[in-house]
Amino acid sequence: MADSLALDAGAAADACLQSAERLAVELLRGPSTTRDSALDLLAADALVTYAFEAAAESPADLAPRAAEAMRRIASLGASPSSSFPDRCHPTFPPHCVS
Repeated sequence: MADSLALDAGAAADACLQSAERLAVELLRGPSTTRDSALDLLAADALVTYAFEAAAESPADLAPRAAEAMRRIASLGASPSSSFPDRCHPTFPPHCVS
């Protein structure tokens, strides 16, 4: 995330969303229904919120960006977490690799 601080709003929105997705993948891998994971879940939620605050800088792109984000986030729960152990969703850009 630190490398994303100087990005334009669209790129910052992507970086925040990708970070939220990486965190969600980590939560899906483990026992994410305990209190111990509550702060991580809140952090992922905050990152998605920040992504859309940044995305709002370009209102014309907001609806397609929201649709894509919903698709990507929903697919995390539909896919077994073992299918993408070292990165975000398999269709993400190469810079999403952790």
